Amino acid sequence: MNDKDILKAASSHKRYEIWDDQVEGLFLQITTKGDKVFHLRYKIGARYRKGKIGTYRAAKAITT
Repeated sequence: MNDKDILKAASSHKRYEIWDDQVEGLFLQITTKGDKVFHLRYKIGARYRKGKIGTYRAAKAITT
């Protein structure tokens, strides 16, 4: 998952996820509103859990 992949991800009629291929358990969730939120899925004992890391905000170009 890189910046281009994230920027191309568009909202849909239902929520979906893009999983990272280098970091196990890391994924980006795209909501129906188009919000992009990073999560980490991890396991404690026999149960899987999910924790929110933060919201993706694209860097704005600096004009001088």
